[in-house]
Amino acid sequence: MGLLVLPGVAIAGDLQPETARWLPGVGLSVGLEVQDFQADSSTDGLFPPFQTLTEASPLRPPSEGDVLSTATTVSIDYSLMSPSFVDSLGKPRFFAHGNIQLNLASDVVPATEGARGEVVVPVDASGQQLSVFTAETVLGQGTRMNVKHARLQFRAGAGLAFTTDIGDQRFRFKPSVEYLRNQIEISGGATRVVQLPGTGATINRLDSTTVRIESVDLIQTRTLHGIGPGFEIEFDARRAGPLMLTLFSGFKAYYFIGDLENDLVGTTSAGETVQLHFEYDRWAYRTEVGFRFRWQPR
Repeated sequence: MGLLVLPGVAIAGDLQPETARWLPGVGLSVGLEVQDFQADSSTDGLFPPFQTLTEASPLRPPSEGDVLSTATTVSIDYSLMSPSFVDSLGKPRFFAHGNIQLNLASDVVPATEGARGEVVVPVDASGQQLSVFTAETVLGQGTRMNVKHARLQFRAGAGLAFTTDIGDQRFRFKPSVEYLRNQIEISGGATRVVQLPGTGATINRLDSTTVRIESVDLIQTRTLHGIGPGFEIEFDARRAGPLMLTLFSGFKAYYFIGDLENDLVGTTSAGETVQLHFEYDRWAYRTEVGFRFRWQPR
């Protein structure tokens, strides 16, 4: 970006030669991607052994949710533009780009129930562990579902660049077809403390003689492939020797192909089933701004 403060050379002198040559470039962009995720969970009713008088069924209550995931990305951009093939109508030319990007999104939780975590004896208002309690009051029970984006992603696109000059400034309008490869990790599980028969109304410890602790953890990796339209506005900002600094801003939409639902299923030691269902929205959207250095000798 330091080129912006260097003495500039008028771009107008390069306008005609520039449209007749190949223009490779490398750049950096910052973007924001948005996609919606839905999820729900269900479990079987309790199977023996359990304390008939105190234990509620099913294993865990059902849950469902919907979350909009927003991800900040930083991308390295490699691009190439061909010479113009028509000397009018905006001097259209072909271009293509490829991107390696770092996805900085935090994990998202589309559905949760209870407060799943470490299973520990419940405490009173002062934080002291209770001497007698029931299984249903034990801390750490619940259901949780999670979506995690892979840090490294890949994008590509190709289209036409149309050129127009406003004063001494050169602008390009670039409609395109875009591709995104997005890898995600879906995971989750359910935890339940089941009080055993013959323990009475309350218990005073957590061990194999008083409870069975059921914790089912499920995980799967999924790769999504999206294709859709893109549009970018780019302009030449400053020249420094054979390099031209260009600034750009754009918008892209991706339509993901294939089956966009996943079911993760697991069982407890007693045979109860835990099922987690994930569904991904067909469309994701991206906005970005950035700069490129083009190799553009005189």
